[in-house]
Amino acid sequence: MESIEKYFEFNEKFHDEIWKAVNNELLLEILNLVRDRMQRYTYARISAFKRPEALEKSLKQHKVLLTALKGKDKDKLKKMIVEHRVSLLKIAPYADELKEYLSTE
Repeated sequence: MESIEKYFEFNEKFHDEIWKAVNNELLLEILNLVRDRMQRYTYARISAFKRPEALEKSLKQHKVLLTALKGKDKDKLKKMIVEHRVSLLKIAPYADELKEYLSTE
């Protein structure tokens, strides 16, 4: 990836494509609410992705997610979705900034 900005642009498109496959309006509404909440703490995500290992890990997880989707491997997909979400919480200073953000709500 050329830059963090490019990564976030790619990341948004990646998730948009997955969400297009969701054939459930209520679930799409919920997903959009989650997306809105996540964008509120983007500053913390940008800070985390300044670390090359975080960016590479996320891209690798996206590849595994795509493979699981294509293979219709529900168990692997569930596991990877959780791992993908939780993995950022382990990266400082992202974890600290996210905890601070959540504690102020």
